[in-house]
Amino acid sequence: MNMLLNFTDGTPFSKGAADYNNVPGYELSEHMVLMVEVGDHPRKRMTEAVVYTGVPYLICTRAMAKAVGIALDKPEETGRVRVEGVWVEGGIHNVTLTLLADEYKGESVPLPVWAFVPDREEDFNPEHLPPMYLGLKGCLNSFLFAVDPFSQTFHFG
Repeated sequence: MNMLLNFTDGTPFSKGAADYNNVPGYELSEHMVLMVEVGDHPRKRMTEAVVYTGVPYLICTRAMAKAVGIALDKPEETGRVRVEGVWVEGGIHNVTLTLLADEYKGESVPLPVWAFVPDREEDFNPEHLPPMYLGLKGCLNSFLFAVDPFSQTFHFG
């Protein structure tokens, strides 16, 4: 059983942890894939997400954004993001992301993050990958996190 991480003075580093790449279909993925929940009740959805620190924000497909109730016609801001080497225009929205802890590995952590949704579905519709990328700026930098590659565990909180 994996224990949560602590600082040297004994205070907790993380609130929860989840094994990555234990999502069916992604067991052997070269990408780090986690289960998350996005949105607020009653439109909250559980889905797979790729940890992708090379992009800012939580990036999601238009279909997933609609499913979780993001008002695509009312972004907080508009802008462009470079995704896998391609500049993509879109809207930036505030959404709740919940990192899901595995059983006996602490607690799940909900937090507000910025979600980037492309203006056109064809600009971000990753083939053979989950419909969301967990980027660094505006998403993962909202909390401490660590990756243990030996146990394939993502610690967060």
